[in-house]
Amino acid sequence: NGKNDLSQSLKELVEDELNVKNVEINDGSADYVTYIVKPQLKTLGPKYGAKLGLIRSYLETCDAGLIVETVKKGETFKVELGGTEIEFTENDLLISSESMPGFVSASENGMTVVLDSAITEELLKEGILREITSKIQSMRKEAGFEVTDRINIYYQAEGTALSVITEMQTELLDAVLAVNVICGSAGYIKEWEIGADKVVLGVEKAE
Repeated sequence: NGKNDLSQSLKELVEDELNVKNVEINDGSADYVTYIVKPQLKTLGPKYGAKLGLIRSYLETCDAGLIVETVKKGETFKVELGGTEIEFTENDLLISSESMPGFVSASENGMTVVLDSAITEELLKEGILREITSKIQSMRKEAGFEVTDRINIYYQAEGTALSVITEMQTELLDAVLAVNVICGSAGYIKEWEIGADKVVLGVEKAE
């Protein structure tokens, strides 16, 4: 989360490098992360010894996210408890966090990055298509083909990889400048493990 949005080109770079579907910027992480805040006794004790019970009770029931957001900016969070104004800085608190179910998060320097870890069948197939495309592009180079050479793709596959090759042929053809996708074995051949499946790919120049 953060206040400054990313440019479209930078978003696309992050999505490509991290192999994620979409990057979103928002102003808070409350929808994805639950914060737990406890008093740091060695700093709060000398200042508010008689009020530690009130402080502990307050931190157990307050909006911990708001406190964390404030102190992570280097600012002081203030609240009145029992007639005394209590001030919290980041050094006065023991902060821990828990990700909401289905998400993974990490925080540093006031920024929280959250990853939606749920993988749908559609996302799984898109990821496998990207991996197959990458393997074929590598094989094109290894075989000495020119960037503009049209090729035929040969395959022997199983499982989800087979489904992707047969169902997403148009996307695959466009991505690697291929003319045909053919079940069989010919040309420059390599065996790969893609996801949980074994795949044999072959590439040759198209006539």
